[in-house]
Amino acid sequence: MRPRSNYEVRMIKKLTYLATFNSTGRTLKNQLNFKPGITVLRGENEAGKSFVFEMIRYALFGSAALRSNRSDYDTLEVKLILEIKGRDYTIIRKGNKATVNINEAVGASSVNDFIVSLLGFNLEVFDICANAQQGELDKLTKDMKPAQRREMVDRVIGLDQFEEVEKECRSESNSFKKLAETLSSQIIELDEPEKPDDYEASETLRARLDKEIHNEALRSSLKPLQPPICPDKPEVSLSVLRDNRLFEIDQAIRKDLKNRLSNLPEIHHPYSLKELELFALSLAQKARGNYPRGYTPKELESWYHAHIQLSKAGKIIKCDNCGSIVVGEELPELPPLSKEEIADERQAQAAWAGYNYDDSLPISPLGLRELKEAKAALEADSERQVLLNQLNSLGPELVDCSEDVAALQKYQESLIVYETQLIPYENYLEKKAEIDNLPAPEPLLREKLDMAIRYEALLGKYEATLEFYVAQELQIAEAEAARDGYKRGSEALKKIRSEIKQYIVPALSKVSSGLLEEMTDGNRRNIIIDDDFEIYVDKQHVRTLSGSGVSVVNLALRVALGQVLTQSVIPFFLADEIDANMAEKRTKATYESLQKLKSRLKQIIVITHKEFEGDEVIWLT
Repeated sequence: MRPRSNYEVRMIKKLTYLATFNSTGRTLKNQLNFKPGITVLRGENEAGKSFVFEMIRYALFGSAALRSNRSDYDTLEVKLILEIKGRDYTIIRKGNKATVNINEAVGASSVNDFIVSLLGFNLEVFDICANAQQGELDKLTKDMKPAQRREMVDRVIGLDQFEEVEKECRSESNSFKKLAETLSSQIIELDEPEKPDDYEASETLRARLDKEIHNEALRSSLKPLQPPICPDKPEVSLSVLRDNRLFEIDQAIRKDLKNRLSNLPEIHHPYSLKELELFALSLAQKARGNYPRGYTPKELESWYHAHIQLSKAGKIIKCDNCGSIVVGEELPELPPLSKEEIADERQAQAAWAGYNYDDSLPISPLGLRELKEAKAALEADSERQVLLNQLNSLGPELVDCSEDVAALQKYQESLIVYETQLIPYENYLEKKAEIDNLPAPEPLLREKLDMAIRYEALLGKYEATLEFYVAQELQIAEAEAARDGYKRGSEALKKIRSEIKQYIVPALSKVSSGLLEEMTDGNRRNIIIDDDFEIYVDKQHVRTLSGSGVSVVNLALRVALGQVLTQSVIPFFLADEIDANMAEKRTKATYESLQKLKSRLKQIIVITHKEFEGDEVIWLT
């Protein structure tokens, strides 16, 4: 059943709208204020009177309430202020946007859901209970057959959904019933395999067999191994190594001393070191060249410049009488030394600077190289004596023990080979002892393993099938439980639907009867709606009533539906030229009924071209 609201709709307070049709370019624009009581909307044809109701429906329920598509409008804006239990709700729809109280609901879908939740009913309920359009006042009795009236009421209160769920429950119950029967026909009874008397787990037996195979491989891998032969130790003392080492050291020292002696220069002359030094001074004095003649540097400089002046001088002419120079200049006298001699004298002075000529030095019989070699031989003589003394101090040469050492080294090498061969032999002995201690082979172990494997395979297949068997039984139980659950749900929904109908039909009859009696001043008292939704008025079928009687009954039924199906949530009614095709008498009866409904409905808005007295009249131009 659809949710009901605890709020009471008091009235529509204000409606503002702007609409431009893209096909004609026509614009409808208005701002209308509504008050409690009966409001009559009047205006010429095409003034947009019915469009007012369409905008109220659009503001409440969105695009579904439009008589055409939303795309037929270039502009479509509406603002509706609705008072609910003392609080105003401002609904605004502009283009594809929509809000309630600015941000209480935002977006077309959110606003649609908010309004339905707030009111507790949708557009279909609104059009049945609170809105009658041109020529549709008698729709409940004239256009709708009893079955259609029943379906309409079922949809309004949600019984159609109950019926749909009830059918689904019956369908699911039948589906699970067939599933349980199919599973039951497929289930197979199982026989557990017989366990051998001496059964052991194949895993345990396999481990023992693997160990047995390993032991056999060890036995097969063991090959006899002969012990190695230990070498004979030579009759040589280990001290021979030390003696031979001392011999090698002694030989090395002697060799070094002899090499050093052989590298010293030999003395092949009779001269002493002092004589050699005098010879060296003599050679050095001879190498400096001629000794200077004794001229001063100043004299040499003056003579050098005189040679330069003489080399640059021109022809000189003198006076015959007095002998003075007429042409040219006075020249210096010719120096005693030539320019070359001046240069040699300067070189000699530079070479002998700081030295004096010693004519007591002997003439050296040796050249410079021979002199250096003779001096080096004399200087090395002291080192030669030291080396000879060291060589003599070593004493006699030590005895050569190399043959004994070779014999000892050969023994040690043989000993290493022996010890190397001894390791695998000792490993062989250790492995042989280990194999000798292995347990004896277990008889029929492989046969026992094969038997255990066969039993476990059968047992595994049994357990796997048993698991499937148990799962099948569980599926059957679940299917049967689901079948029974859906069946109980279907029966419960059917019962609830029946109980609701048992309440709805009498309630509609009672409320509509009260409205009819009030609207006809007691001339008509009872409306009876039977279980098939046939309608009787004072035991007379509604189809047999006069036109005015039918209108009053339909008005009472519509208001009653609003009171019963929506728990009096809709205390207003919109009537759009419901008198269009009515005779004067029927029109008058209808309007009198509307006047009498003011005690039940807070607000009635009527569109008519006929005379009808309301509490307020709004003219549309």
